[in-house]
Amino acid sequence: MDLIKNHATTLENGADYQKNALEVFRYFISGYWRTLENHLIKIVQILLRCLDANDMDLRKNSHKNISIILGQLVKTFPMVAFHSHS
Repeated sequence: MDLIKNHATTLENGADYQKNALEVFRYFISGYWRTLENHLIKIVQILLRCLDANDMDLRKNSHKNISIILGQLVKTFPMVAFHSHS
């Protein structure tokens, strides 16, 4: 998780590199979802860090991939939904 966090939450190595890190993260989540339930908080934290309003370049580069990954997480783990039925 720390390796993905380090590469997915910065544009230090370039925009394409960061997008590729998110893509690897997406494949990891889709392929190993059975073992990730204990790591959901960390996963969501990593994804939301990419959408930080203080780093607009990272946010613009990430928002499409993050939306796809979050959608996949909500479908796989309904307890991750970002809305309530109140």
